[in-house]
Amino acid sequence: MVEIGILALVLLISVLLAGLLSKACPIEFSPPHIKKTLVKPKPDKSKKSPDRFMQTMSATFAQLQVGIAVFDPKNELSLFNPALSQHLGLRPEWLLQKPNLLGFLDKLRDTHILPEPKDYTSWRKIFSKIERSAMRDDYREDWGLPDGRALRVIGRPHPSGTVVFLFEDVTAGLAMEREYRSQLTNLKNTMDTATVGLIVFNRKGSVTFVNDTMKYILGAKTIPNNIQGFSHIMQSCFQPTPIWGDLRQYVEDTAERSGWQADVTTRTGEYISISFEPVISGNTLCEFHFPLKINSTGTVGLTCATQ
Repeated sequence: MVEIGILALVLLISVLLAGLLSKACPIEFSPPHIKKTLVKPKPDKSKKSPDRFMQTMSATFAQLQVGIAVFDPKNELSLFNPALSQHLGLRPEWLLQKPNLLGFLDKLRDTHILPEPKDYTSWRKIFSKIERSAMRDDYREDWGLPDGRALRVIGRPHPSGTVVFLFEDVTAGLAMEREYRSQLTNLKNTMDTATVGLIVFNRKGSVTFVNDTMKYILGAKTIPNNIQGFSHIMQSCFQPTPIWGDLRQYVEDTAERSGWQADVTTRTGEYISISFEPVISGNTLCEFHFPLKINSTGTVGLTCATQ
């Protein structure tokens, strides 16, 4: 969401500057040892100086950790900040030469900063469309760099001819996301190996998880996608009991809840203990403690009445 806000800000400024960038020299951000080549016009006391406005925006962008590159209607790099040089390893002296967009990309490829696409010609055509403002949607892609970093690149052309690119280092975020997904996979695998049948409902009554044991016990019966379908199947598999109606109410109850337990009897006379527990975000976990012979025999499941 932060990157979208920054992109919106840059786009707004790019529109305001669209008529100025082609006439005034670019706003560059260079190290202290590089002299700025900005030609300052004589101050006009009757109105605000465009250069002063651009310098104010430049100072703002200079503090951002997201790399910014703005290409003017001539497709020349007219504005960039220090983060762009830091993320891409491009020398400010080269950026001050105002390369065009495709030349900018070719430079990234030549310096092995840009990940080598399978078809560079087709990939380059995409950026040609961006350059001509011929794309309807934003360009958005994560670049895996040779040094192990990951950059999220967002590009958006504007009808005025201005093109804005953002380069954000998302290495840490993607690593956390991969770790999170790995933990979820490990948790699912662990729950699938449990001898207890597990099924989870959200507060709207939709099924969000069913482990392999529960799928096996239900056998050829279709796994329901909501509490109504699930309770209907359970009514056909167990002797008459009011707990399925109680479960429907329990799942949909948004008030503070406590766990509870019930014993039910299958149509073949087997006793099964079921635990119902509230979990985070209003979800409900149902644990079916089946007899050992149901868990261990490959041909045994619930015997249910004909639907």
